[in-house]
Amino acid sequence: MAGGRVVSDRDWNAAYHRRLEEVGEDHVDIEFKAHPDINPEGNKSWKAYIKRPTLFQEIAELSLPAFFINAGKDISPS
Repeated sequence: MAGGRVVSDRDWNAAYHRRLEEVGEDHVDIEFKAHPDINPEGNKSWKAYIKRPTLFQEIAELSLPAFFINAGKDISPS
């Protein structure tokens, strides 16, 4: 989700890579190594989860507080 809506992976990817070239990305000297067997499964699972037609209804029906963080200098489109 970004900007209160589900976004197209293709549009998001293009915008991210454009900003990556323009601004670069600060990793704060942290190296993250995704496990080569687990990361693709996690991505596939996440994509299936966010494409469910009931997602927004389920979020609207949550009976607990939610806190959203948006990084002002994040190069990811929002």
